[in-house]
Amino acid sequence: MALNSRERKFNRLIDQMEAADKGERHTKVIRLADRIAVEYEDLLDLDKELHLKSISGIACVKAGKYGEAQSNLGDILEYNFKSGIPVADSQHMYWWLRAHRHGDDKKAFDEFTRLRDDQTAINMIREVEEMRPVTQPTGKGWKFWKK
Repeated sequence: MALNSRERKFNRLIDQMEAADKGERHTKVIRLADRIAVEYEDLLDLDKELHLKSISGIACVKAGKYGEAQSNLGDILEYNFKSGIPVADSQHMYWWLRAHRHGDDKKAFDEFTRLRDDQTAINMIREVEEMRPVTQPTGKGWKFWKK
């Protein structure tokens, strides 16, 4: 089936975001991911949304946007935990800890190596999320989360 112009634009934006990620242009990655989540919500399936949240979450850590990073990466870890995918020793958990420790790689790595199991990891994330102030979203976006 041929793609319509909107689907082609969506795919171009995904490609641009991935190129920006490879080029370490973190602010551009975040901006494109947010745009895709809002403007193309109807074209996002779960896999694409997980991919967007992953790339955006890591870019947020690198750009110093720790709250946004924790939220994106926490959503992925919560989904993985509920799906039976290991989280305690995952890349996403490491980056979540870096965000939680405001970019302090040493503290994050020390905490990461001490995690023993997935339940402990997910409890830590949930505890932090409960303390975070609730903000109103500016657009639709991220449809698979926060139901």
